[in-house]
Amino acid sequence: MTWFVSLVMFWVGVSFGFVLGAWWVAAHTREREMDERCCRDGPSDREEQPLP
Repeated sequence: MTWFVSLVMFWVGVSFGFVLGAWWVAAHTREREMDERCCRDGPSDREEQPLP
């Protein structure tokens, strides 16, 4: 009985960690894509304007 409970807890932890990791990766890739899109569409003063 004890090994069954420990096995269930182990798989619950593994699945929770996998879901948490996938959510973290998805959130960070979404933020990176939003930043790249904003920087690409927005005016980039540092790159386009020549230095005085």
